[in-house]
Amino acid sequence: MELKEKIYSINKEASLYYSQGMYEEALGKYRTLLKLISAYKGIKNREDLQSKIREKIGAINKKLDYYDSEGVYTQVSSEKKEIIKKLFADVKDDPEYKKFEEALTLAKFGQFSDSVKEMTPFLKNDKLKTEAARNIIKCFEAMDQVDKIISMVSNWKDENIFSEKEARQLVESSKASVLSAEVEEDPVESDFINEPKDTESFSPEIMEIDSVGIKLTGSGGVDAEPVELDVSFQTGNHLSLIISSKEKRIIDNLDVGVKLSDMCFYSPIAVFKSTGIVLSKHQISSGPKKGDWCLDIEIKNPT
Repeated sequence: MELKEKIYSINKEASLYYSQGMYEEALGKYRTLLKLISAYKGIKNREDLQSKIREKIGAINKKLDYYDSEGVYTQVSSEKKEIIKKLFADVKDDPEYKKFEEALTLAKFGQFSDSVKEMTPFLKNDKLKTEAARNIIKCFEAMDQVDKIISMVSNWKDENIFSEKEARQLVESSKASVLSAEVEEDPVESDFINEPKDTESFSPEIMEIDSVGIKLTGSGGVDAEPVELDVSFQTGNHLSLIISSKEKRIIDNLDVGVKLSDMCFYSPIAVFKSTGIVLSKHQISSGPKKGDWCLDIEIKNPT
C-alpha cells in the first residue's frame, strides 16, 4: 500500500470509529497516524497535518477524561464494534470505491481541478458514474465555471455514458439549469435541456441532496432559527458542505461528533426529515475556497 493510501485509510477508519462513539479505538488510530506522518519528512504540509492530528488526539483525551470523571461514558457493545469494523473492512477492500473517495477528498480540500481529473475515469464505471458526474459538476460550480456544464454533460450523452433522460436530469439539478433558458437552442443540447421534468430519479439507490436545513443552538442553549446550507459534494448518505469563513456562528456550532436532530433535506424530487452526525470538519488551506470550512455530515434514519 502506498503511503498516501495508507494515511487515507487510517484516517478514514479513525473518523468512522469516532463517529460511532468508539473513542478509544479512534484514539489508537490517530496515534498510529501521527507516528506514520512523523516518520516521513518529505510529506507536504507535514507540520500542519501533525498539528491537526494532535488536536484530534487532545480533543478525544479531554472527552474521555470528562466521561471518566463524570462516570457517564457508555462503552459501545462488542457486537456493535465488530459490525462497525466489518463495515469498514468491506469498504476498504473495494479498491475502486476507495480510489473514488480519494478523488472526492481532493475536492473537499479545495483541489477541484485535480479532483475532476481523478474522478473522470469513474464515468465509465456503471456503479459509480452517477456520483462521479454529480461531483464533477459540483467542482465546476465551485470553480465558477457553470457555463461549461451544459456542453460537458452533452458530451457525456454523445459518448453514451448517460441516456438523454439522465443527461437532462444532471443539467436540471445543477446551477447550469438557469443558463438553459438564456442560450439559443442547439440541436445537440436542446433535445434534453427543454424537455418537461420527470420527477422519477434515474438513480433510485442514491437520492441527490441539494441543500440541508440545520437548527443551530443560540444563546442560552435555545434553538435559533434553522439555517439552510447548500450541499457541495455527496457520496451516498455522506454530504459535504462548504461554509464561508464569514459564517462564524455556523462554524462554531457544528463540531465533530455533534448529533443533529430534526434536519431537513431538500432534493430535486422530495423533501424529507432525518437526523445526522458531523463526521469531520476542516479548514481549506488552498485553492479558490481557501479559508472556508468543509463539513462532512452523515444522514441517519431518513423519514
